[in-house]
Amino acid sequence: MSLRVALKNMAALCEQLSAQIADAEKHAEPPHIKGYRFQKWFREECRKRRMPVRRKTGSSHVDLIVNSKRVQCKNLTPNASGQVFLQPGQSTYYMPEDFDVLAMLCCDRLYIIPIDALPKTNGHITIQIRPARMHRWVDAWHVFGDFVFAADQKTLFEGDFSDGR
Repeated sequence: MSLRVALKNMAALCEQLSAQIADAEKHAEPPHIKGYRFQKWFREECRKRRMPVRRKTGSSHVDLIVNSKRVQCKNLTPNASGQVFLQPGQSTYYMPEDFDVLAMLCCDRLYIIPIDALPKTNGHITIQIRPARMHRWVDAWHVFGDFVFAADQKTLFEGDFSDGR
């Protein structure tokens, strides 16, 4: 096979790959859907562990309540330098009082990080976090502590509520 034919075949292959990538990007889930799926998965994992869990409605910073702890769920991808960014909005930051635990899925690892372990800058939670430095919080289900079951299991594990912590 001549060099010209090999280059022509390679160019055709590159065009096919580009078309496949463009098609995959068209069908990629928007970030809020990816986050919702993680939140749903995390809720199911809590239920498998028989932990009391509820969805939290009416709050932009709290997604779930697990054993009375307010949980912010994030499904994040690190950038080239290995950092993830925690930022609820364009120019806003999370404050320490916004939630109690960060449940973060990053690089196929579940991090369950208490608010006290997150770095803070100028009173707000630092938006740049290096998951590699948070290895002690991988699958740290103990963060939710001990829990007691109520007599009515249904209200403990199902439903929404919008009041209180």
